[in-house]
Amino acid sequence: MSETRPEVLLSRADYIEDIKVRWEIHTFEWNKLIEDAQEAYDYLLPFFKKSSEFLVDKYQQLRTAK
Repeated sequence: MSETRPEVLLSRADYIEDIKVRWEIHTFEWNKLIEDAQEAYDYLLPFFKKSSEFLVDKYQQLRTAK
């Protein structure tokens, strides 16, 4: 095992810049995820509403039939 200290490859400024870039990437990806989730919600909402209306209607028909 060597007793000499290894050479520093990255400076503190390099690490700080890397963190900033990674945060920008994270923010971009997070915003895209939110956009995709909103699109899925907007697409699926009419189906959920129609299903809910159908189930409520059938439930009310069964209640009045008794």
